[in-house]
Amino acid sequence: MLESHHWRFALSCFYESHIFDHLSQAQWREIEYLLQHLILATDISRQGEFLVKFRGVVQPGSGFSLGKLEDKHFVLQIALKCADLGNPCRSWKVSQKWSEQICNEFYRQGDFERQLGLPVTSICDRTAMTIPSIQTGEFQL
Repeated sequence: MLESHHWRFALSCFYESHIFDHLSQAQWREIEYLLQHLILATDISRQGEFLVKFRGVVQPGSGFSLGKLEDKHFVLQIALKCADLGNPCRSWKVSQKWSEQICNEFYRQGDFERQLGLPVTSICDRTAMTIPSIQTGEFQL
């Protein structure tokens, strides 16, 4: 849900700012496609899917080629996922602040889901999940 919101919000910012008005329709469609697929790739619920695909790509004879548009997009998705999951590589003080902010964002989503009478996404349930359990759980997928 968060990733879909981020993707749509980014699109609306681009539309409202007219920053890409000078591009052709085909170029704008490519930006929309990349934006959608890159942002949605950061959804932690898809972690397993990306790990399986990545393991297949790094195998000899996989047919992976940067000459293929799909493979180029996959490299961009993996790079963004690495950046997204790289928080533990920062200093403890910085990592801790980021973890708290991310978990608060998750908790707000869970609160909103509860308010709407929707099932609360497990990672977003502040009554069942702690910051440490959320942070360590992400890497056990």
